[in-house]
Amino acid sequence: MPSRSVSQDGGRRRPVAGVVAVLCGTVVLLWPAVWNGFPLLFADSYEYLYTGWGVWRRLLGEPVAEGAYLSNRSEMYAAGIYLLERLPSWGSLLWPVVAVQAALTAWVLWLAVRSVRGRRTVPVYLAVVVLLGMLTGVAWFASDIMPDILGPLLYLCVYLLVFTREELDGWEVAGLAAIAWWATGSHTSHLLVAAGLCGLLGVLWLARWRPMRGRGGGLLGVAGLVLLTMATQMAMHKRLYGRASLAGAAPPFLMARLLGDGPARTYLQQHCATLDWTICAHVKELPSVDWQLMWTEHSIWKTATPEQRLQLQREQVPLAVATLRAYPLQQMGRTGSNVVQLLTTTGPWDFLAYPVFTPEAVKFMAPGSAAAYARSRQAHQGMPQELFRAVQAWTVAAAALVAAWLLWRTWRRSEARLLGLACVLLSAVAANAFVGGAFSGPYARYQVRVLWLVPLLAGLLAVAERREAQRE
Repeated sequence: MPSRSVSQDGGRRRPVAGVVAVLCGTVVLLWPAVWNGFPLLFADSYEYLYTGWGVWRRLLGEPVAEGAYLSNRSEMYAAGIYLLERLPSWGSLLWPVVAVQAALTAWVLWLAVRSVRGRRTVPVYLAVVVLLGMLTGVAWFASDIMPDILGPLLYLCVYLLVFTREELDGWEVAGLAAIAWWATGSHTSHLLVAAGLCGLLGVLWLARWRPMRGRGGGLLGVAGLVLLTMATQMAMHKRLYGRASLAGAAPPFLMARLLGDGPARTYLQQHCATLDWTICAHVKELPSVDWQLMWTEHSIWKTATPEQRLQLQREQVPLAVATLRAYPLQQMGRTGSNVVQLLTTTGPWDFLAYPVFTPEAVKFMAPGSAAAYARSRQAHQGMPQELFRAVQAWTVAAAALVAAWLLWRTWRRSEARLLGLACVLLSAVAANAFVGGAFSGPYARYQVRVLWLVPLLAGLLAVAERREAQRE
């Protein structure tokens, strides 16, 4: 989907060839769903699919039971995929969701490859997409009804909007901005990482780092998108729950992580006698595992009243501050251990046959799809996850070594754009590990969904290296 403007080397871009290439890339990125015979599902997919219709009805002012829209997950993603499910030409099906996710991924990858290749982009792009699709998890996450694929797309959008803004047509900027807006609001970790990237790039701009020279306008645009997303979420939550907040109805993930780490549990046991906190009413039954605070049948969160849930949300940050003050080394040590565990993980990918997807549940989510899901490989535990986990592990390890070597050569040549690309992607991978380890837990899926950015970086650096060799 390239534009008709002049490329870096003075050649005319070929829009028809680009459109065909992106369509081919979309097909490649859908191979896990096609091979499975059904879009891939994670346990959380059910909640996104279940609440989408209720979110829209509530936003439009129609009467709807609270349970139909009350969500532990992102309302923006649930509302988005609800529209895709019910496109007039398809009806209530799940395939449009993964088709659009794959198409967005293919298009953003096209722009990324174009930004470093300049000419003869199509064959290079197809090679990059095929290798990534077969050797990493990108196709698996594009084929999965979850917002996981949108995080890496967001970070690539940050790179494109900041470092390649002058080469993008107006409609391309608008498209990237729309993707970034939806992706930022589709998961809390995406918002946190995007805000962190804006902060890092802002510091580098103030420090006059060479790749950031003249990039202030693009950075302000990305920061504006983050703020717009935050405003959108607050407005949605005001409409849905009667109060403007970023958290909405989400459980206290940070509190759960702190209790699971241990020091916060010790702090509460020692200080609850003097604290007027809702969590202190449960000081004798504080869980030692993070998910036990929220997901068990008789958990503190499940049995709390709406007022108590609001208080638990509000107590998260004060508990984090108090724990760091009382046990700084212990808490930082546990968080650091979680982060390192995520940085060194490669799987599993969690594409299992989850009990929640009964024939009745699938029929409710997507009428007419129950039989197709029942025939899928995933429903019969037939997904070769371990094989592809091993393939990605070796791919990422090799790509990291290649990227390190090529990045050193890029640094010596002082190629500003490529240094900006590396800064954004590597910082995003590290920040994602920190957010997961500090706020959620060292669960492999949180990091595996962004690992394919490392082979992508290595591939784009190799493309640029070959371009330089051809010029010489």
